Amino acid sequence: MDGEIFDMKGLEEQMNRLVDRGCLEETLKLQLSEFEMLESMYPNSGELCLDDPFLPEHFRNYVSGRTSLIPSRLDFTLNLDVDSHKLMLCVSLPSEYPNIEPDIFVRSNDLNRIQQGSINSDLGNYISGLDRGDICIGSAIAWLQENAACYFDKPQVPNEVDQVHDNPNVFSRLWIYSHHIYNKFKRREILDMAHEYTLTGFCLPGKPGVICIEGLSSNCEEWWLRVKNMNWKKITCKVREDTQMEKMTENEFRRFSDFKEISFENKANKKDCHMDFGEFYKYLKDHKCEYIFKEYFGFEGK
Repeated sequence: MDGEIFDMKGLEEQMNRLVDRGCLEETLKLQLSEFEMLESMYPNSGELCLDDPFLPEHFRNYVSGRTSLIPSRLDFTLNLDVDSHKLMLCVSLPSEYPNIEPDIFVRSNDLNRIQQGSINSDLGNYISGLDRGDICIGSAIAWLQENAACYFDKPQVPNEVDQVHDNPNVFSRLWIYSHHIYNKFKRREILDMAHEYTLTGFCLPGKPGVICIEGLSSNCEEWWLRVKNMNWKKITCKVREDTQMEKMTENEFRRFSDFKEISFENKANKKDCHMDFGEFYKYLKDHKCEYIFKEYFGFEGK
C-alpha cells in the first residue's frame, strides 16, 4: 500500500470501543427491562423510588443510539411489606450488571444490628450463588418475601465477635478498604453513623473505596461493626492505630476536624469513577497521614 500507513493500533482501539459499547448497551438494556418490570409490579406511590427520576430516559437514549453519553448507575429503593414489617431494599446497579453482582442493602427499623447483619449476609450469599448474566433483583425480592420474617423473630444474642470493648482512654484510627463504594444509601449511613458516634475522618467513594475513622476506641468499634453488617463485595480494616490518651483529650489526637465525603475523580476514568491517586496522596499529606498510602496500594505516593 504505497504512500499509506496502516494504523493497526488505531484500528484495534476503534474495535475495542465498538465492543465495549456493544457490551454496555446489552447490559443497560437488561437493566432497563428489569426496572420497567419492577415499575409494573410496584406501581403505587412510594413503593419504587428512583434517586434520579430522569435516569430511565437517559438509558433509553443511550441504548437507542440517540446519545453517546454513558448514563450514571441505576440507583433505586424498593419499599416492601413483609408480614406487617416494612423493609427497604436499596439497589445500586453497576454498568456491568447482570454480568457482575448488584450492590444491594436491606434495612428496616424493626431489625436490630445483629438481625440486619444476618439478613444482609444471607441475602448476599444467595445472590452470589445465582448465575451471572441473569437479572436477579426479582429473585432477591422473592427471597426476602420467603425468608425475611424469620429474621424479625431472631432474638438478639450477643456474639463474642461483636462484643465492643469499652476503652475510654484509648484513641483509635481505622483505615478501611472496600472493593468499591457506590451505593448512595450506604454512603449516607456511613456519614450519619460517624456523626452519631462523634467520629472524624473521611469516606472516599468509588473504586476502590477508602474510609478513615478516628475517635474513642469504643465508638470506632461500634461504628465498624455496623458498617461491616452492610452487604459488601469486599471490605476490610487494613490498619488500626490505637493510642493511650492518658491525660490528653481525644481532640488532641485527631488528624481530621470532621467526617465528610471527599472525591478525587480521575477524569480519564469516568465510567468506573477511579480515584486520582496523586490528589488523594496530597490530601493524606495535608493531614499528616501520607504514610498510609503504601499500606493501601503497595507503592509510594507522590
